[in-house]
Amino acid sequence: MAITSKWSLRTRILLLTSLPAFLMFVIMLAYHVFERLQDAQAEQDRSGKIMATQLAAATDFSIMSGSFDSLIPQIDSILAQPGILSVKVLDPSSQVLFAKNNTSKDIHQQTYYRELVYQQSINLDQSDWLVAEQQPNSQDTVLGSVEIGFSSDYILQQEKTIIIKSIALATIVLLLVGGIGLWLAFALEKPLRAIIGLVGALKNRQFEQRVYVKQDGELGALAYHLNLLAAMLEEHRILQIKNTDELSMARQRADKANQAKSEFLAMMSHELRTPLNAISGGLQLLNGEPLPPSSKEFVEMATIATGDLRRLVDDVLDFSKVEEGRLALNIRPFLPKVLLQHLSDLFRIEASHKELELVFELEGQTDIWLKGDDMRIRQILSKLLDNAIKFTKRGRVGIKAKIIRYNETQAQLYCEVFDTGIGINSNALAHIFQPFTQVDRSHTRSFGGAGLGLAIASRLSRLMHAELRVESELLVGTSFSFEVVLPICNECGDTKEHKPVGYNGKKSVFNAHVLVVDDNPANRKVAEAMLKAAGCTVVSANNGQEALNELYAGGIQLVLMDCQMPIMDGYEATRVWREQETERRIPIVALTANASADNEVNCMTAGMDAVLNKPFRRQQLEMILSAWLG
Repeated sequence: MAITSKWSLRTRILLLTSLPAFLMFVIMLAYHVFERLQDAQAEQDRSGKIMATQLAAATDFSIMSGSFDSLIPQIDSILAQPGILSVKVLDPSSQVLFAKNNTSKDIHQQTYYRELVYQQSINLDQSDWLVAEQQPNSQDTVLGSVEIGFSSDYILQQEKTIIIKSIALATIVLLLVGGIGLWLAFALEKPLRAIIGLVGALKNRQFEQRVYVKQDGELGALAYHLNLLAAMLEEHRILQIKNTDELSMARQRADKANQAKSEFLAMMSHELRTPLNAISGGLQLLNGEPLPPSSKEFVEMATIATGDLRRLVDDVLDFSKVEEGRLALNIRPFLPKVLLQHLSDLFRIEASHKELELVFELEGQTDIWLKGDDMRIRQILSKLLDNAIKFTKRGRVGIKAKIIRYNETQAQLYCEVFDTGIGINSNALAHIFQPFTQVDRSHTRSFGGAGLGLAIASRLSRLMHAELRVESELLVGTSFSFEVVLPICNECGDTKEHKPVGYNGKKSVFNAHVLVVDDNPANRKVAEAMLKAAGCTVVSANNGQEALNELYAGGIQLVLMDCQMPIMDGYEATRVWREQETERRIPIVALTANASADNEVNCMTAGMDAVLNKPFRRQQLEMILSAWLG
């Protein structure tokens, strides 16, 4: 089967047409040769017997007279026959009376034909002919016998001649049958190969190809239907190309729309964050002033509302990025305990406003440096803490973190955010991570929000190959947890050299000369006031060019640089300054309303040292001052 599977179509057709005829002809040829050989042998036997009988009839007188001269002409005529080697006359005791051989032929093995010689009687019948008959019977006298020797080689030669002629005839017939089979093979192969070629063309998506078979019957019908199939496929391909072009154009329009939406959201985020920064900063400054209790209450209410608005803006922008798949991980070394310290500093005041106990617990090997996107981890925990504080009226909220070292290269960071709030009913747990989902959808609900925080946190967890889980009991509390496996940064050095300085809630004094660069007067005044309250002396600039002039004048110890400004933006101003900076490196902190990861990369690429997103809190600014001014 392995051999026949490789045969060509022509070979198969040729064998199919020729092999049965060949087998039948071989059988018939064998039978014919056998019959011819039998007939030749029978013919030789008959001839030998006839010649012996005729010679015996003429020999009786010669035997009786003892003279064989009269027989010589007849014997010579017998020896002249093909294959006759010898003629002998024998007495009754088989003694040779007369013998003559064919001297022109070699005497080899012979086949002998013997006939008895009887004494003849002459009978006269009613005709005018005198007939001598040898009528042997039991009373006849046997005078002797004659013996004619046939050559066995002659017999073999006759058989060879028969066989050769038969083989020649067989060869002619086989060639004729093979030629007919070959013609049939070519006649069938040509349309079949054309059909196979069309099938191959269809496989290669060459639907415009056609096959032309000038035959009726099955092959013609097959070619006709294949042409119909090719025409249908060609029609579908044209339709598919048309649909693909339309889909491509629609996708391009959708991409442009998404790009426009992204640009619009980024622009709206920037435009919303800019006034929010002024409002939030102004409220924070007012909160530090000696105000009447009623006024202080209104300031705190406005501060909380501003924070809610800021979080809503962040959620809408983040959710848009998550849906478009534009969020990417920014892998860098970080200390988990520093991350928790930052979160503690950010949420301590908010928790204290609701008289909640804020708890941060870190277990395990707390001094291990890990490689991951600490900003996304902080974002997840921030959104979970926002919810925990929002839905907890009394008791405590917090984060439990644990670092479990797997081996020399990997560790697991487990994080859990818990609260003693109102809890979540079991029916709502099934869809708690869906966007725009709220546990209480009624018009009498007690808590606001767009329902995006948990959806964003869940998607960010999956981005880091983690799963955000929730456990809750009504009126007892809720906990959200996830664990992520991260590489260990063994080359990041001793943690003591990187010990962070956190904001402790107490008023700090920094004796530093700070440059504030912002084209928005309100934001510039808020930053100046916060810096002065922290003990700094402040100079300001409206754009990057003015900032360079102030830097060239000297004495600046730290720069708060807005990114988007007229004349010269913050990126360009930073690059220009870094290119010519020769003395001590002056820390430049980006002061930006674009809170995207891409913008943070752009800031670092331009030469900035840190990023402070608007709207920022007073304690965040003091943390920056502590980190860069000591």
